[in-house]
Amino acid sequence: MRGPAKYLKQGAAFLAALIALCLLAGGCSASAAAPSAGFAGFSIEQVYVNVPELDVFVTAQDENGQPLDPAMVQAAGVELYLGEEKIPTGNIALASEPICYILVLDNSTAVQPEDFRVFRAALRNLVKSKGERDQIMLYTTAGGPARLLAATDDASAALRALEGVEQAPGTVDVAALVETVYTDVHNDYQSLAPRKCLYLCTDAVQMMANPALLAGLSGNAVDRLNMAVTAFAITQEDGALSALAGLTGGRVVTADRRDMPAEMRSHWQALGQVLECKTEVDPDAYGERLDTLTVAVPGLGSAVQDETSVYMGHRLTRPAVEKAVLTGRDTLTLTFNQAVSNADSARRFVLSSDDVWGWRPAIRSVALSGDGMTATLTLQPLYNGRYNLRLREVASRLTPANISDNTAVTTFTVTGSPPDSLFYWQRFRVPVLVLGALLLALAGRSLWQRRRDRAAEQQAEAEHLLDAADETADTLPARWLTLYVRTRRSVAETRWTGRVRGSLIVGTDPAQCDLCIEDHRARPQHCILWVEADRVLVQALEGAIVHVGDQRIGDAHVLQNNDVIKLGRTTMRVVL
Repeated sequence: MRGPAKYLKQGAAFLAALIALCLLAGGCSASAAAPSAGFAGFSIEQVYVNVPELDVFVTAQDENGQPLDPAMVQAAGVELYLGEEKIPTGNIALASEPICYILVLDNSTAVQPEDFRVFRAALRNLVKSKGERDQIMLYTTAGGPARLLAATDDASAALRALEGVEQAPGTVDVAALVETVYTDVHNDYQSLAPRKCLYLCTDAVQMMANPALLAGLSGNAVDRLNMAVTAFAITQEDGALSALAGLTGGRVVTADRRDMPAEMRSHWQALGQVLECKTEVDPDAYGERLDTLTVAVPGLGSAVQDETSVYMGHRLTRPAVEKAVLTGRDTLTLTFNQAVSNADSARRFVLSSDDVWGWRPAIRSVALSGDGMTATLTLQPLYNGRYNLRLREVASRLTPANISDNTAVTTFTVTGSPPDSLFYWQRFRVPVLVLGALLLALAGRSLWQRRRDRAAEQQAEAEHLLDAADETADTLPARWLTLYVRTRRSVAETRWTGRVRGSLIVGTDPAQCDLCIEDHRARPQHCILWVEADRVLVQALEGAIVHVGDQRIGDAHVLQNNDVIKLGRTTMRVVL
């Protein structure tokens, strides 16, 4: 089996040599723009656009391949141009934003099983070593590019997806892969980490036998992805493939099976040395269009510059609820439009019924998924009707400054849960409790009033008895009399107690009456009460209308204890 393999490698080497000539011809034209010796490794790594935010990630190395200090790069006078317009550079520092690792594993049967296992083990180490906020996306190539795992920071899910990858027939289709990744990144842009890098894992024979792969890695096909792209190939020789690796600008990395894990580790660790330049662009730059971003370092010569095409159609999208699904009557599952970080507390949600009562079911607990895309709320049981849900300052996981719109409302409908006694109690308990408290207050006040009146009567009776014992022979008959006076405007009765000698005139004129009342329907002298032996009588004066109880009187009328005299809008209850 060694003979055919040898000829295959020779044919592949010849083909690769032809590609090398083509790439070399293209590389000669670019050599004039090579950086100066002091800034040997200056290049744009990636541009992250979320208008008005614009972050530029660059690699800056000296002639020995060592990373340059951010202060040195800042001092060198870095300039940014969007098209022909110059924009402020802002501060330059080591990048601290999370990374989205887009892993493409060549699982075709053309790859040696040993090489496939080496790559899978190396990718497992990457997943285990990634930062807490870093994300993983996983693609395979056999039979066409396929996304096995959407972007997630859940390391366990990424490890399970890697374990499930098996080899199958097929080859690497670079054009289709770039298109698939580009579409996924564009559609899920808001949910992806600001920094992104793509790692393609294959072997030397596959790469040398695939001219489109090499041409794509060295040309503009991967440039439209706007991210760092590296192809790792396992080989036992450093022949033509190593030369082609140089012509792809370092995008192809070759190593033998033993050294490949260490080579991959050094590349993802180098991402910690990337520099970030935070700046802003005019919001008018937003639009469905591509623009050219140029980074230049005039202090080191006009040749030290790099440029890339960036998509300006992304505007910062606030966290929001895309879908609300009720399970049973008390479990509500929410799906967000992006990963969120602080939606694990009931105070982040406001739930109310969409009716005149605005009933707010209690949220008992909240469970946020590991990827931050869903939240499960445990509620009071819900009943038929429409409900409104609002977020309260829920932050994006990738950009904590991006806060939800507190006025945005998500509406969902509940059916199959008819009202019961608990339903009515939850909605009407407040007015019922208020009405009950009011009735109790009125009943208590009435009872207190009755007790006060009874005490006054008992006191008046005692005063009458005491006065009767001290009475001397007077020329005019006299006795103690108690009247409880109430007008229509007053709520309570007014007690009047006095010793009546002979007679008592009642009316509205204080100069002519013994007892004056305020009643515009009463006469200045309305009626007279007088004592005759042991009796008390009442009579209307000058044709005034006087009732005792419900009976109108004309002549003198003998009063009994607790009789009620009505004159105008005033009543007088007599206690004898």
